[in-house]
Amino acid sequence: MTERLSVLLREEADGLEVPSPSTAAILERGHGLRRRRRWTQAATGALVAAVVVAGGATGAHRLQADDDIVDPARAAEAFASQGAFAVGRDLYLGDEVVHWEESIKAIYYTSAGVVVRSGTSSDTNDGRSHYELVTPTGARSPVDVAMGDRIPGFEPDSSRFAYATQDSGRLEVVVHDVVSNRELARVVVLDHPVETGWEAPPVSIDGDVVWVRTGRGWTEVDWRTGATRAVPGTEDTYELQNGHYAVQRGSVWEVRAMSDQSLVGEVRTPEGWYAFFSPDGRLMRSFPDDVPDAEAVPSAFVHDVAAGSRFEHAHAGYDLGWTPDGNLLVLDGETVRVCEPLSDACTVRAFDDTGTVRLGGAPYES
Repeated sequence: MTERLSVLLREEADGLEVPSPSTAAILERGHGLRRRRRWTQAATGALVAAVVVAGGATGAHRLQADDDIVDPARAAEAFASQGAFAVGRDLYLGDEVVHWEESIKAIYYTSAGVVVRSGTSSDTNDGRSHYELVTPTGARSPVDVAMGDRIPGFEPDSSRFAYATQDSGRLEVVVHDVVSNRELARVVVLDHPVETGWEAPPVSIDGDVVWVRTGRGWTEVDWRTGATRAVPGTEDTYELQNGHYAVQRGSVWEVRAMSDQSLVGEVRTPEGWYAFFSPDGRLMRSFPDDVPDAEAVPSAFVHDVAAGSRFEHAHAGYDLGWTPDGNLLVLDGETVRVCEPLSDACTVRAFDDTGTVRLGGAPYES
């Protein structure tokens, strides 16, 4: 399948016209057409390149039939709206299901598909991990990195990701491209390591800029030029995504831009709740830190940061993730619900597999 698709894409890539997503479908789902078209065009462009690169790769074990009629544009659209999750060794990616040889530890979104972290154990901290790119059509190719117990930074509208390393005795930021499987930059941030509880501190990436936690706040790194600067006012936050960071002030979260610390919006939560960003930094979801009754299933709020609005998802539980375009993934028994972030409209995806469930877009590899 992948060889045939690669040939077709090579022949037509120069003149490929990506059909616009269905306006009616997008409006029905409540998303902005302009934002969705921008994401889909970027993702489909990266998908074309990724499938060509992955065409020669071996070891793909897709569970879907009709391999030869997978449409890249349609697959990219399904991936954007439905996202990805794993159950044991099966990866559910848009409309595709791909079987894995190892336990899946984490799923990261890119514009070319997902990067899957896997290993002999489903425990994220146990044993060596392997990384592979899976495009929305199911094509697979290796990603040659050795990140270990680190929190990498991925962005859903780019094929690049970043991570920190301290193996050399100094803190470095590394930027890697998943399509070309090539290291793009390695920048020395500090001439000594920092203690964060992980092998190396967490990072976040947005275009040409990477932020790395350096103890008392975050340091900004221009990975193309190597320039670095300490970002003021970021001592009290670990929540950072797509150039936005959040600082909790009691029940109010101030969301600010990393570039100039300007206020983007405020998120108000019940007392004692915590919040995480969506992969694109446009939304946050909040949840109670502690529920006394072990049988109680907590609710969650999804917040539109700029608008200041929120919607309650009753009995959503703690196991929540995101799709690349901002839908909410909710684990519910033997199903995953894909829900509109600011309404109660959901579709249900059932699974028959057994094993640890991993949701795409979940923070800190949870």
